Amino acid sequence: LKSCLAFSKRYGLKRVFGMVLRENSQMLGLADKLGFKKVRTAALNEVEIAGYESEQFMLIQLEVWMANGLNRRIIKESPAILKRSLNNETRLQVYLTLGDAHFNQEDYSQSRSQFYRALDLTDDINKRSLIQFNIALSSFYTKNYPSFLQETQGILTREQLTPEIRYNLTQLLVNYYQNSGQTNLVDQTLEAYISK
Repeated sequence: LKSCLAFSKRYGLKRVFGMVLRENSQMLGLADKLGFKKVRTAALNEVEIAGYESEQFMLIQLEVWMANGLNRRIIKESPAILKRSLNNETRLQVYLTLGDAHFNQEDYSQSRSQFYRALDLTDDINKRSLIQFNIALSSFYTKNYPSFLQETQGILTREQLTPEIRYNLTQLLVNYYQNSGQTNLVDQTLEAYISK
């Protein structure tokens, strides 16, 4: 239990609940001590938070559903959560989780739409970079390649991105060009990446 507490302090309580609660019944006692009075275990190692009123409970619930692959549940419950008055950070997390759930359900156009909503809620370069990558990846999987190309090239030229995301987007574009036999565009794309 002490190691769980240390872990929770180091990495954030909500992540620990999603990973450890289903593994360790002692975490229920810890949850009670920390004021999570409405936590109970349920089928599929799911955590149910009855009447989740606080934003923290909502985010824990969504994270646990995501960890257990309950994408349809996330898609079903998120609209009600989004109707509430939420701070931007919480709303951002809900849209990101909803985008991931749609992506996991292979509904790539809805996934892309949710990621665009999340993008409007942050100016942080790290978050924006990851969201931009998710948008490009969702576009790629819709198989609307002209849209994917336009979007990805636009992101690479207009957006300020972290080096890792710039590399990953460039690699995604290069792979597309290689697989479609456009080797001349592979070289152009790599040259543009190196020149940045």
